[in-house]
Amino acid sequence: MERGHQVVFTDVSSRKLTRSEWHLLAWTVQSVRGVMRGSVRTSKAPMALSFAINPKVTAAATAIREINRRMGKQPVRVSLIRTMSPQEVAAR
Repeated sequence: MERGHQVVFTDVSSRKLTRSEWHLLAWTVQSVRGVMRGSVRTSKAPMALSFAINPKVTAAATAIREINRRMGKQPVRVSLIRTMSPQEVAAR
């Protein structure tokens, strides 16, 4: 956040995912332009993930569309829950 990046929180809609499917999803998220490497965090219950993104490179909504496009026929869809910016954290 000190670099001006945002944290993106998402919902993962799918049947229960296997370990390899979670790895594929995390790798896919991390491969999207603007997503910071090593920032992807997943939760199996509730099914969710978060990641840091540089909003000057890619907007959160654009990144989510790209994640879903790259997942293709996989039974997984990611949707935006919330984006947290450095300004929001500083205001607390």
